[in-house]
Amino acid sequence: MIKSRSILAVFAVFLLLTMSCRTSEKEEELKARPMIYEGMPVNEVEQLLGRPDSISKNGTIYDVEAGKKKSLYRWHYEKRTIVIVEDTVKVPNELRRE
Repeated sequence: MIKSRSILAVFAVFLLLTMSCRTSEKEEELKARPMIYEGMPVNEVEQLLGRPDSISKNGTIYDVEAGKKKSLYRWHYEKRTIVIVEDTVKVPNELRRE
């Protein structure tokens, strides 16, 4: 009876250690996700994330400082959407997807 309890206890400890190791692997995967920031050029975004799944053009905006219209795009990836104005990142992780 005592041996079966000790074997069961060893098995339970082994199971807990195995589960905790898998959790830390998932956390490391999340930490390794590349950082995209406002003002980043699109060529750097492509180097980090690759080509987007889809691109939608959402018209133009007027830049008062430059005195001209600029194109507005949304780059859709599997887990994020990035808003691009002309050739730079404006919103690095938009919450909605169209």
